[in-house]
Amino acid sequence: MNDRAHELRAALPELAERTQGQLLELFRDTTPDRAFIAARAAHEVYTVLVRLGGELERGEPKAA
Repeated sequence: MNDRAHELRAALPELAERTQGQLLELFRDTTPDRAFIAARAAHEVYTVLVRLGGELERGEPKAA
């Protein structure tokens, strides 16, 4: 796992906690604004996961 993959992986717990909180708020008080906020959060999670997948596919940098 390269450095960037480690950074992206390290961001996952915070993203999960924040997204869960936003979804719970949306459940408790369902409004259009909260729905759009949750959608943006889900998109950010998606983006981080796609980037992490790409970094994992690239693997470790080759030693010179």
